[in-house]
Amino acid sequence: CLPCRYPWDKGHEGHRAWTTKDVLEGKPGREPGLRHWLQAPNGGVQADIVLLMIGNNDIYKGFINDVRRSVENIEKIVKVLQAHNPASFVLFMELPKFGPRVNRWRPPQLKAANKAIGRLNSALAQMILLRKDPKVQFVKQLLRPLPQFMSSDGVHHSPKGEAVLASAWAAALPLSLAHEILVAKAGRSNNRTLGSTS
Repeated sequence: CLPCRYPWDKGHEGHRAWTTKDVLEGKPGREPGLRHWLQAPNGGVQADIVLLMIGNNDIYKGFINDVRRSVENIEKIVKVLQAHNPASFVLFMELPKFGPRVNRWRPPQLKAANKAIGRLNSALAQMILLRKDPKVQFVKQLLRPLPQFMSSDGVHHSPKGEAVLASAWAAALPLSLAHEILVAKAGRSNNRTLGSTS
């Protein structure tokens, strides 16, 4: 995570403007993706709990009419994570909508993008439901694209917006932490998390 004005924990993976495909495969010739993070020469990350809010950048970069591609990439991401650590608990955050000040879009385009966000959320929730895996969960959030919650670009969130998202994570974590306690009792936990932002 690059230094910034927010006091974020630097021990996570944060990649500006990366799509689901970028996270899965990396940027060819520039930076590797998920498999490298998990299997790096220094031992990689044995992620027991994974927090993911991913897919907004797919919509932002133009994949408005085909959210299926994003869902397929996210399914592959889950498979990679669970192949590396079958006991990992994966939480997906419901994607927040874009704010009214996105410079690249006129109002009709913004409306279409936010409808695509809604379709992606629905498809993601359905994908998770069909998996019937208690270790993969969909986390609802209450953030709305109001000015006080958005940064000036209309895409990222203000500290107040980040606090709303953090409260949703905090409400969802007890279940996964209970799972981790059971894993720890079995002697398989190293109490590390891998978070990825979009």
